[in-house]
Amino acid sequence: MDSATPCRPCPPGTFVRPGSAGPCSLFACPDGSTDSDHNPLTPCVPLPIGYYARAGSAGSTTLFQCQPNTIDHDYNSSTPCVSCGPHIYVPRGQYGSCEEFSCAVGATTDGLSPCEQSPTIMSTITDNREAIIGGVLGVAGLLLIFFVCRAYRRRSKELAALTAPFDFSTIPVVSAVFRAGRKPAELPPRSITLCEHSISMLGEGFQGRVVEGYLQQRDGTKTLVAVKVPRSERAAANLLAEALLVAQFDSHNIVKLHGVI
Repeated sequence: MDSATPCRPCPPGTFVRPGSAGPCSLFACPDGSTDSDHNPLTPCVPLPIGYYARAGSAGSTTLFQCQPNTIDHDYNSSTPCVSCGPHIYVPRGQYGSCEEFSCAVGATTDGLSPCEQSPTIMSTITDNREAIIGGVLGVAGLLLIFFVCRAYRRRSKELAALTAPFDFSTIPVVSAVFRAGRKPAELPPRSITLCEHSISMLGEGFQGRVVEGYLQQRDGTKTLVAVKVPRSERAAANLLAEALLVAQFDSHNIVKLHGVI
């Protein structure tokens, strides 16, 4: 501090006002600021949060961002950035708590690259999903088979009940007029004469039609009868089955079957 000696310039990282006296270290940029233009004549620039600069630092503010996997935990650029532990990825220039940047469940990181899903975890999740889907489909298939078999069994019982021969002798009222083993008489075609006039039509249905006709008896007499005429071979088969059943009865309350042609 001798006025007889020349003024000495200070290095970058300092800020010296005109007329100042003392060693350059007294004029170093404080912690949390930088001599951004390497010029001691311009003021030091304070750094924002997420940055840290030691006293006497010089250079662009971007040089002092907290490095990856470190964080400005106290929102103060004058204190050093704190390193975060494993399974945490913190980009440059961050601030706050390390826990805010923890990897999600099933993800991992080396601290220098973003979190990535673990292949083992992904494989386990995929296997579990496939197992669940397979189990659901298997149960659905078993239920479908069960209901199909149940419906088939029920239908089989119904068909068996419909096609089974019925024993009319078990009914007291019917047993008096029922004679098992009877067969309808076979009549020659020439023994039947159908009436030709329009009013001879007695009825008509899906199986065939019923018309008036005359049955010539063996003694030459003729009897007025109703003649069922089937429409098809299938109808004829059904008509024959009906005739076989009606032939078993002999009662004045039941239409008498004279025979079939």
